[in-house]
Amino acid sequence: MNKTKPPRFTFKRQPRATGLAGVGNPWPSTDIKLRGKVVGVIAAPNWRSDSQLWTIRLMIESSLPPGWYWKTIRQKFPTEEEAREYVSSHNDDLAALPLRAEED
Repeated sequence: MNKTKPPRFTFKRQPRATGLAGVGNPWPSTDIKLRGKVVGVIAAPNWRSDSQLWTIRLMIESSLPPGWYWKTIRQKFPTEEEAREYVSSHNDDLAALPLRAEED
């Protein structure tokens, strides 16, 4: 029996905001990719955040309009690296979700 492993998540840091936008958003967020398509984001804390913690949000397919929704992972992380590690360590479980790839 030949079981194939699910594809691995990769990450790409978004450009850092500059000017006045950079004041309220001091850290760039990070795209979460699967098979080269964006399927979520590691959202950086910003001026609206109650805490200075990073969150993981995934785009999930849905049968209801508009066809998808954001799923936020309940756990929050003090650093981007810890959020990346969580996604990588839960790769099999997260890749099994009905993820929606962002259209170009």
